[in-house]
Amino acid sequence: MRRLFGSLRLRHLVVAAVLLLAAAWTGTRYGPDLTKSPFVLWDFRAGMRFKALDDVAFRQTRRRFFCHEPMERTRLCELRTTGIHGFINVFVDRAGRVVRLQFYPDSESPRMREEGRRLAATWNKVREGVADERGPRDPIIKTRWTSPDDRWGALMRYARPEKTPFDIQLIDRGRMASAAKTSAMAPTILVLNAVAESTDVLPLLDDVTYALKSIQSGRAMDASYETPVPASEVLLPACERVRLQLGTKTGSAHDSLFAPATISLLEGALAKAYRGSRLVVGESAWLVDSSGAERVRFGPIAVEAAAGIVAVAVQYPSRSSIAAVRLRGGRPGAFCRVPAELLIVQSLPNGELGYVHRIPIAEEAVASHISRIQIVPKSATGEPAHIRIRYSTTHGTFRWMGSLDWEGVIAGDPPRLRSRVPLGFEQIAEQASSRKAGTLIITARSERSISLGTVERHDWGFATRAISVPVAPNGVLDAVRMLDRLF
Repeated sequence: MRRLFGSLRLRHLVVAAVLLLAAAWTGTRYGPDLTKSPFVLWDFRAGMRFKALDDVAFRQTRRRFFCHEPMERTRLCELRTTGIHGFINVFVDRAGRVVRLQFYPDSESPRMREEGRRLAATWNKVREGVADERGPRDPIIKTRWTSPDDRWGALMRYARPEKTPFDIQLIDRGRMASAAKTSAMAPTILVLNAVAESTDVLPLLDDVTYALKSIQSGRAMDASYETPVPASEVLLPACERVRLQLGTKTGSAHDSLFAPATISLLEGALAKAYRGSRLVVGESAWLVDSSGAERVRFGPIAVEAAAGIVAVAVQYPSRSSIAAVRLRGGRPGAFCRVPAELLIVQSLPNGELGYVHRIPIAEEAVASHISRIQIVPKSATGEPAHIRIRYSTTHGTFRWMGSLDWEGVIAGDPPRLRSRVPLGFEQIAEQASSRKAGTLIITARSERSISLGTVERHDWGFATRAISVPVAPNGVLDAVRMLDRLF
């Protein structure tokens, strides 16, 4: 009897196991798979492995995706389709998974219109699509689909009044959120490459967006970005002055771009700042002394009429040409320096000159150039009066030559350049003639180093790199070391 009951129990267990396996197989075949996106475009889904997607595309088109790296260990890939002609763009995360797939058809063909209707009907079975709110003049219609668990998404864009989608997207929302947190610059790069919408990554986007807008058009200096200026230790010899004998045909003050009152002010200021020299202005401007004449270039100019202050940049084109030739030679031992200078002049109510300050800008560089000057009066909140300048510095080694853009603050008595923020860079390799350029954002800082993120534009889209640059004990961010890390 016991053997019989034992045999029956064993049979029951075997039958139960078979039934469970059958139910599991049936659910896998016919039930929803919560690990996969329910939104499918042909054989493609968000969340699938990129290698599998690439293999499927190759079988259908005999082509492989062509990829670039917008962020470290991620890929932005594209492929031209052959069935319905267009482009597929894919963003692949660090795990090799498809985070967002976008299809852009070439034309509004009847076949594409029918395919759009079929996809929308299929996706509506998962969850009804919702159209974005739009104004009466908004030409774009957007319809979004989201899975019941909010993990997966799909989107179609239409150009009114047509019903043919010009943009179809599949999104892994979970992986998109994770990708946006991989670095301080990740949300910005995702939005710039149209991989993510700003609303997807808005909480993470604010700081970098503010910094980028400030660099482009506003005030970039902020306490969290501020770095000290190197001490005036001259490391390179000054470039020799190119002096000519000034001819008799110099033109007149009326031939120049300056107003007569400005010319008169500059004549007095330069005679005071450059002892033994005088300014001659005609079709060009010349600084003349007993040994000859050197061409100078003025600008930009900023005026604070209420305080009677004029700030003007002074550049030396002939010396700058010499510095550029030696820099291109790639022999640091032959480099020379030619800093731009800022001339700050006070004009008294009686028309006489008050103080005149001559401030060299970035003497540690091969060359510098001032592009913008802003005189900031004392504010109601107690911020002292100061001058902000945008300027570039040029540097080089035997491997590369490059430049950095800065915003600097000139303040104090006597005034001098006291702090600065890096804004952008450009770099050219000596041998390969390759060029890199982009915007710089300080993303973190400590006592020993400063972390920088880049925003670099390419033909295919935008990319970012993260670098950490050691700082000197006094907190100075060395320009050559920064460019060397970017090389």
